[in-house]
Amino acid sequence: MRFNYLINGWPARCARQLWMAVLAVMLMAPLAARAESKADKAYKKQCQKEIKRLQKEGWKVYGSPQTLEDVLMPYYQELANGAQYIQEQQTGNDVNVAMSKTRHFAEARYASIIESSVKAEMENEMKNVDSGNEVTSEETFRANFKSKVEKRIKGFKPRVTLTRRTDDGKVEVMQCYIYKLEE
Repeated sequence: MRFNYLINGWPARCARQLWMAVLAVMLMAPLAARAESKADKAYKKQCQKEIKRLQKEGWKVYGSPQTLEDVLMPYYQELANGAQYIQEQQTGNDVNVAMSKTRHFAEARYASIIESSVKAEMENEMKNVDSGNEVTSEETFRANFKSKVEKRIKGFKPRVTLTRRTDDGKVEVMQCYIYKLEE
């Protein structure tokens, strides 16, 4: 009789409902995976188009035996996830000149982007260190501001570096940077 209660009673109904829920999840999982894989396929197809365009234009990965696809797919994935980026492209007579120019312009753009966040951070610090001497405070502010910007730029490295030869024999360098503004 006790066994009959377990089958027909409350615990048996819960077990059936639990089983139905598990069955429903198991049936829905392939549909969700298929929908996700369609989005992934569309994304990868778009990335492949961009990579083929770059290959057609003659771009190659600088200083690495990796293919454009190996280097760019993780970069594109970060962009798809909402990463902020700077892409800079410069030409020079040789690779070192072009790379130096590219890095210089990218750092200048990054410095202008982070300027307001560093200023806000510095103003908060200066409120706490109000010495009453305006000249000293201004000099301290400028020195600390410059130090903080230089520190952030020092850690600013290209995620992707591509090179190609132009028709006039020069070298063109494209560098892609990903950054995150500190809160």
